[in-house]
Formats: sequence, structure tokens, C-alpha cells
Amino acid sequence: MILDLFSFFKTTIPPNDFERSVFRLVTRQIADKKPVAEELQGIENLRKIPAAETKKRQKLAAELYLLLERNIAEEQVRNRIAPETLREKIWNRCYPESAEGNFALMFIPHYERQITMFERFTDVVLARARENMGEKEYAEYFELLSADPLFKDLIKNKTISWKQLARQTKKFTPPVRRDIIQKLLKRAFEILAERITNLVGDLRAEILFRDVYHAYHDEIDFIDDSTKILLLVPDNFLPDERIGLMGKAELQEQLRLKNQALETTLAEVQGEKVKLSELSRDELENKVQERTGQLVTALQNVQAAQAKLEQAKAKDDAFLENIGDGLIAIDGMWNIILWNKAATEISGWTQEEVMGKSLKSYIKFVKENEDAADDGFIEKAFAGDTKETSHLETGLLKKDGSKLAVAASTSPIALEEGKISSIILVFRDITPERELQKTREEFVSLATHELRTPVAAIKGYVKLILSGTVGELHLRQRKYLEQVDRANERLLTLVNAMLDTSRIELGTLAVNPAPTVLSEISESVLADLAPRIAEKKQILMKNYNPNVPSMNVDPSLVHAIFQNLLSNAVKYTGDDGKVTVSIEPKDADVLITVADTGLGVPAAQQSKIFEKLFRADNARAKIVEGTGLGLYLVKSILDQTGGKIWFTSEEDKGSTFYVTMPLAGMAKREGLKGLS
Repeated sequence: MILDLFSFFKTTIPPNDFERSVFRLVTRQIADKKPVAEELQGIENLRKIPAAETKKRQKLAAELYLLLERNIAEEQVRNRIAPETLREKIWNRCYPESAEGNFALMFIPHYERQITMFERFTDVVLARARENMGEKEYAEYFELLSADPLFKDLIKNKTISWKQLARQTKKFTPPVRRDIIQKLLKRAFEILAERITNLVGDLRAEILFRDVYHAYHDEIDFIDDSTKILLLVPDNFLPDERIGLMGKAELQEQLRLKNQALETTLAEVQGEKVKLSELSRDELENKVQERTGQLVTALQNVQAAQAKLEQAKAKDDAFLENIGDGLIAIDGMWNIILWNKAATEISGWTQEEVMGKSLKSYIKFVKENEDAADDGFIEKAFAGDTKETSHLETGLLKKDGSKLAVAASTSPIALEEGKISSIILVFRDITPERELQKTREEFVSLATHELRTPVAAIKGYVKLILSGTVGELHLRQRKYLEQVDRANERLLTLVNAMLDTSRIELGTLAVNPAPTVLSEISESVLADLAPRIAEKKQILMKNYNPNVPSMNVDPSLVHAIFQNLLSNAVKYTGDDGKVTVSIEPKDADVLITVADTGLGVPAAQQSKIFEKLFRADNARAKIVEGTGLGLYLVKSILDQTGGKIWFTSEEDKGSTFYVTMPLAGMAKREGLKGLS
């Protein structure tokens, strides 16, 4: 039996189960149920309230209990039970210390109840702070707490360990435990308030504590000492709410100070009256007229300045409301402080729904091809990583759950000392542009696909003629046909590159991984380039690390990567130059390096090197052949398969391109076709 009781005592009791247990016990104490028939019906109705509406249910349960408690204590003719006796019965039989919800707090002994309220209030404050501060600032706050001797061994996983706190204080009596925990949590809130004040000012910090206090207090206002949670709030916050905490002596002192201030003001007024009484009637009238004139002039100046301010504000408001782009301003805690009409039209959220609340709760930027968060550009703006406006194209989850393609930009606003105080976020719907782009890409895909067939046919017939199968050619005929063959080969290369590019952009490119040895792909490409390398007398250096394993990648995609990088290296490196290729493991990736001693890329144009159809000026001037699609294609393949590419280059000295691919390989993806 003792073991059963212990097991039950350690079990958490759901709120509705505890309510049933309490009211079952209470109704047994009622001798005459007619006077409380309405309250008893209320208990039946209470059970119909959904479990999801726990807060509403708990408050109603408390109200019903207090009515029944008063009836049992004061109005019953016989078997009256004092409130404290009834609550002691509930404490002994219903185990409120193991119950969830606020209703159970009514039946827990005084000091233990306050400790429980302190802990729950702290959890609510920290949850709101985490939402408003962001993960980085929140983590730094707990680092500060951990460094404070008061919190030794109490901080775990960015929260306060209540179990550890209970173990550390269990040897003390309840009043002492309450005082220790109050002091510790107040210190935690003082550090939190200081942190938030540094971010967005003391007013916003006080608003956070006020909002959380009133929200939580509203849930437990049926408890006599519910205002005790104010003992945790920093002393300079919520002065009006603290009046209920003052004892008689404190209230008398406050009243004395206010009376003293009032007496001082009255004395000053009396002094002015004495001075005025010493003036003659004419002097007094002149004084009044003079003062009245000054007041009228000052009032007119104030009204004129106010009118100008209102006019300027009206212009600004009209501008912000009528621009086509969504415009949002957020403070250092991500709370929304400005929201225009276009933001409502694009996102579906109204200004009334979002003002003063965290941006993260309403505006969710996500990657276009998945629902992973994509708000790092806002984090960077707050971190001061960029002092200028940043732009990107991303996805936006609307209020109705649908996803919209948007172009977004951030502009940080800094204080005089350089600290970022707020961010202006501008975004617009780019669905029409995307649809137009898709139509254009589909047309290019169709056109290049249709071009490929006749170009391939021309190539076949030219090769047939050059082979002499249809008759001997004299020298001039062969020369002209060889020129046609080379031109046709360039055209076919361009058509294939455009077709591959359109498949990637339209998302129809298939990825079919298979066990692949990268060095074998590299050797295959170099074998095709061998005649050109020999013709230009270039030195070829190869370094294949034997520790690179066979990888599960798409061979055609990897071939395209090596083909473009190595052919560029050979093409843009002059006679007697050097081309180097290496493959080696690097952490969880494989690193491919292709270096040359060729033309290099001008520093001013290096940021454009991976753009579609871009060719550097020095490359176009010296080598006519080239589509400007090779590096764009390589980067697109790597972006879609988890790889990366970057480079270093110096004009007239050469370039080095670096490619990483995960050793885990590529994920399979269904599509219409692979690369050409």
C-alpha cells in the first residue's frame, strides 16, 4: 500500500483529473444541495469544456470552488467546515502538489505555492524573452547567468534546472527556501532586463515584463498571494502594480512623500499669490496681459509646429501605405514597429494582428524548394555583417499556408555609436516575373531541343562527306567542309549547353547516382583533351589521393564538372603553360582542384564569373570561342547536389578553381532527362 501511494504521489496528475477529484470530495461535504444547484450544474458544464481550453477551465473551476467553499463554511445549517480545514482535506487526499495547472495552487501550503508560482512565472518570462531576443542573444544571456556564482550548476540547456535548485535548497525550511529562490530568480531577471535594455532600451524591457506579468497574473488572480510574483521583477519596473505588495508602513511613507510634494507646490503657489497681491490693479492687469500675450504666442508657435509635424507625418504615412512593396520595421528584439498596407496584401496578416509582436511568429521566409527557414539575411543585418542593403530571392509562407516567391532586402539602421537598433525589411511578390522567366526558359528549352536534331544531322553528313564515302574531295572543298564542321561543332556545343541549362532551371534534370571513381572521370576528360594539350605543349600535373573512395554520384553530372573546368584551363592557358588537377579528401567532402597558369580573371569581374553567358573581357578579346555557360552550369549542378565551388585568380597569372562534394554522394532525383 505504501509503495502504491508513493508511485501515485510521483505521478503527474492532469488538470481535469485533479478537478474531478476535488469536486468529488467537496460535493460530499454539502449537506443540502438545493442552494448550490447552479454551482453543481456549473461543475457538469465544466467537464464539457475542451482540454485545449485549459486556462479558461481552470479559472472557472476556481470560481466554482470558492462559491462552494463559502457555502460549506458559512451557509450550511449543519456540518459547517472552515475553508482552511476543507483545503487541508484536499491537500491530504487529492495530491495538489503533483497536479498540473493553476487550480491546484489554491491547495498547496503558502510558501510552497509561492515557490511554484515563481518557477512557472520564470518559465513564461524566459519563453517570451527567447522569442523576442533571438537564439544568439538568448544563448549569450545564459552564458552570463552561468558565470554568476549564484547560478553554479543550475543552468542546463539554456534554462534553469528546477530539479537541481530543489536539491540544493531542500535542507532549508519553506520560508528560507522561498527567500533563497526569490533572490536568485530576481537576480536572473535583473540580468535579463539589463540585456534587453542594451538591445532596445529600458521601455521595451519594462513592456516585456508588464505584458508577461499581466498575462500570467490574469491566469492565477483567484489565488490570494498571486501578486507575489512581482517580487521577482526588477525594482524599477511596474511601480503601479507594486502598490498591492506594500505593507502599512510603506504605504504611509509613500503618502507622506506625496503630501510633502503637494505642500511644497502649494507654498510656491502661495508665494506667487503674495507677490501678485503687492502689485497695483493697473500693474496686475498689465502683468496678466503680458503673460497672456506670451502664452498666446507660445501656443500659436506650438500649434504651427504641430501642424507642420502632422502634415509631414501624413505625407510619410501616405507614402508608406501606398508603395507597392511590403515594408516592415523591426526593433532589436524582432518586434514589429512598422507595417504597411502592401505587407498585409502580400502576407495576409493585418497590422492589428502583428504590431508589437515578434516577426518570427508571422513572417516566415523559407527556401523556395523546401520549407527550411531562410531568414539568415536578417540575422546578418542585426549582427552588423553588412552595413548596406542586402537582396535575395526567397519564399514567403503566407497566413493561409501557401508559399509565394518574393524578392526581399534589409537595410540596417544604426545608432550614433554604430550599434544596429532596427531593421527595415522590404519585400515584393515576384510571381509574375517568375512565370515570365519560366515561359522564357521553356521556350529556350523547346527551341534548343528542336535545333539539336538538324545540327546533329549536319554534323553527320559533313563527317560522311569528309570521309570520302560519297566521292573524293579536292583541297578547297575539304578546307571549306572542315570549316563547316568546326562551326557546326561549336553550334552543337552551344545548343547542348543551353539545353542542359534549361533543364536545370526548369527543375527537370534527373540525378541518377551510381558508384563512381572520380579519378576515372578526370582521366576520361583528359583523354579527350590530350590532342589539344599536346598541340599547345602544356605541362599536365595530376594528383589523385588514393584515400578518396568510390562515391555514389551521377557520372554524367561529375563528367560535366570536370569537362568544363579542365577544358577552360586548357583553353585559356597558352603554349608551354601548366595545368594541374588534384582530388583529395577533406573532412566530410572530397576536394577537387583545377589550377592553370593562363589568362586569369580581372579583379573587377570576378564577382560575375558564375553568371549565365558571362565571359571576362580578356577571354573574349583573345579567344573567340566560348558560350559563357560552362561555369554557370557547374555551379548550378553543385548547388542542386550539395556541393560548392569557389576560385582564386590573378590576371595574366592564372586561376585555381576549388570544388567540394559530400563523400556521402548525391541524392537521387527524378527528372525528364540527364545532361546532354
